[in-house]
Amino acid sequence: QLCINYANEVLQQHFNDVVFKQEQNLYESEKINWENISFPDNRKCINMIEGKPIGLLKLIDEECMFPNGSDESLYKKLRDNLPRNQKFEDTFLIDAGTKQRTQANGRRFSIVHFAGEVEYTVYGFYAKNKNELRQESINLTRSSKDDLVR
Repeated sequence: QLCINYANEVLQQHFNDVVFKQEQNLYESEKINWENISFPDNRKCINMIEGKPIGLLKLIDEECMFPNGSDESLYKKLRDNLPRNQKFEDTFLIDAGTKQRTQANGRRFSIVHFAGEVEYTVYGFYAKNKNELRQESINLTRSSKDDLVR
């Protein structure tokens, strides 16, 4: 769900750029009389998700590289890095919800997307994002006689 919402953010940013920013710049350059249209900018949310060196996706990738990583350590990494960054203020919220906490939803964070606030739980994030190749695939690739495949 996070990846889908991130893709929507990028598409919304592109739409805003083409429909609003570029058109308004064109009107200005051609001296067309028009009324400025204000629109929300979601660049802050995109920067928080894809930010380097510290962004949500970067922190998830980093955590998945550790052999002893876990949902709990991912949660701590997010909590310790993202809310403290003033660039992400009002975009990344951690444990801000009022829903009853259970083990499955006790480690939550919210992202204020263009379309509204969405709450996520870190439960299962580590396993879903580990993306390890199965040993059979590694062995098959290594046993190939084609240099390009090996």
